[in-house]
Amino acid sequence: MRLLESEAIYCEGAAELTPIEHVGICHLVTSEQPLKRHIAVTTQARTLDDLCGGMWVKGASMLWLLNAAGQDRQTRPTPEEQARIESAIVEVLWKNDPDPVALVRPGRACRFEPLTLEHLRLRSNVGARCVLVLYPR
Repeated sequence: MRLLESEAIYCEGAAELTPIEHVGICHLVTSEQPLKRHIAVTTQARTLDDLCGGMWVKGASMLWLLNAAGQDRQTRPTPEEQARIESAIVEVLWKNDPDPVALVRPGRACRFEPLTLEHLRLRSNVGARCVLVLYPR
């Protein structure tokens, strides 16, 4: 089994458009299926195992996290609702350190290969709905 990744980043409005494009392949040593969960990140820092209600993936070749705050709306938000959506920032924490090592803003995603899953924790200042995908090693 293998993991294929494709990414393109563009800076709109820049004087000279310099796209960043990347395609990569990672060969996996397992036949386990990826774990995909819709999770609610709260103001309390919680482990991935706790957020997912238990996980069979113990080591990940890639973690992908989408902050989907505000994306399930059927109507245009009021200015107050929009301000709350924009403030729903997810913080990625390591072990018991209170300072985040990364931020995931609403409507954005991040991906990385975690060294271990047990030490990662997530929290949000006002709460956020997210999509988490773990690809086994």
